[in-house]
Amino acid sequence: MLRRVARATDEQIEAVDLFAAGGDLKVFAFAGAGKTRALEMMADEARGPALYLAFNRSIAAEARGRFPPGTGCSTVHGLAFQALKGAFGDDKMLGALALPDLVEILELDDRPFGAGELTARSQAALVRAALDRFLHGTDERPGERHVPLAGALAKLPPDLGLQLVADTAAKARDLWAQMTDPCNPVPLGHDGYLKLWAMERPKLSADHILLDEAQDTNPVVLDVIRAQDAQVVYVGDPHQRIYGWRGAVDVMTAVPAARAAHLTRSFRFGEPIAAAASRVVAALGETRRLEGNPAIDSAIGRCAPDAMIARTNAGVVDAVLDALMIAERPHVVGGTGELLRLLVGVDRLKQGRGADAPELLGFARWGDVVEAAWQDRSSGLGTLVDLVEEHGEDRLIAALGKVAPDEGRADVVVTTAHRAKGREWNRAQLRDDFVGGLDRLDPAEARLFYVALTRARRAVDVPAEAAGFFGIEADAPTGVAA
Repeated sequence: MLRRVARATDEQIEAVDLFAAGGDLKVFAFAGAGKTRALEMMADEARGPALYLAFNRSIAAEARGRFPPGTGCSTVHGLAFQALKGAFGDDKMLGALALPDLVEILELDDRPFGAGELTARSQAALVRAALDRFLHGTDERPGERHVPLAGALAKLPPDLGLQLVADTAAKARDLWAQMTDPCNPVPLGHDGYLKLWAMERPKLSADHILLDEAQDTNPVVLDVIRAQDAQVVYVGDPHQRIYGWRGAVDVMTAVPAARAAHLTRSFRFGEPIAAAASRVVAALGETRRLEGNPAIDSAIGRCAPDAMIARTNAGVVDAVLDALMIAERPHVVGGTGELLRLLVGVDRLKQGRGADAPELLGFARWGDVVEAAWQDRSSGLGTLVDLVEEHGEDRLIAALGKVAPDEGRADVVVTTAHRAKGREWNRAQLRDDFVGGLDRLDPAEARLFYVALTRARRAVDVPAEAAGFFGIEADAPTGVAA
């Protein structure tokens, strides 16, 4: 008989009842709606070995202390690593490839291309992007369909585009062959050993698989899960699907399941934030409403933030500058490596050399970036251009050198919405660069805004123009204390 757990909501109990009835199950859980507690209860009721699969290692580690004994708690990468570590050494499994390494491994040189030049680093960045798309999918080998021609590269003449695609796919195949050779020092990396493991068609020792954050599952992982002879519970929020660029598919909609449950009450924040989030998901076609926690006093409006959440890397740099200007020391979630690469790329473009930052790939000159920013506000380049034109890349690089190395020594946390996923703070400020992504209510941008909006427990400061797209009142100071 299902053990009724104190403090469980009716929705959580209903989800566990459906699990106990057998068959695959989908649990749609809004932000902060107690999905982990519901999964613990399911694991407690499992009639055979259960396996909980988390999105990252820290969540899996925390789950080991919360889930009942006998429930395995891991990431999919963790399973793959354990299965393959005997065939490859740690260096081969865990090493990473920097672009200069790829240039050397693939023997790339700067070469004329069309009316301009394609640098060795730009070629290496494109090969790496193609390989990433292959690693996240179910194809057996890298091919031309994996080569992304976006931004400036999408505007190439057809003959040059086809040539670049064919050359890049061939180099990606060569790189994959070296990565999978145990005698070759070129590393597999995390996504590489996961792909290799998936291609071996593994069988998991579990009668019940509890897949958390299912909306962020990419095809290579989904293929492994669906091949198992086990009851699968897919738990997630399709409105938090923000990793499409990493191959994530809409599992919560696409995967068939006999039953579905819904968790709509948030334990994280009160009614004002819940109401604002409900307006956003309604614009995405959601008919259910997110309910707030009546025990939490929350507000929308200006506040002194614990976290500043940006849409783009350039927005993170802007937030760092703002924090330093008021004598607050910021910490950047994930470090400053990507930001520095972006700013070094600006300097390279100003010198007429190619840049390898994803935002700048394919541009030959800085002037081309400025023009693209003016033509398309939603490209995410506007904030970068404004910052560089006002401050210069050297000053921006110097500012990044002043950030705190860890959160414990910082006054405020600065992050992109992607890196904020799974985190929460008392008070959060959403940066102005969200506006450019919402002016056409693009679903991907609305989902990113929803994720950022729901990171705060007590107060969230939303840009007035961005809030206006959803009819959210966001101008008044909140007065909410820590």
